[in-house]
Amino acid sequence: MKYQLSENPQGPYYSEKEGKYYDLLTCSKATGPKGINIGWQEYKSLKSALKALGLKAREN
Repeated sequence: MKYQLSENPQGPYYSEKEGKYYDLLTCSKATGPKGINIGWQEYKSLKSALKALGLKAREN
């Protein structure tokens, strides 16, 4: 799967390093004006993406 961060103050994931909240977009293939999968990172699972990006789920 491909993953991309999108800053969102109401997002479900938090970066302690950045001190910000994010949405984590997912897809299997992203096509845009710059090409295929440009700006997206590939990880085997959501868990591995969260770990690699340093994100934690928002605590309610």
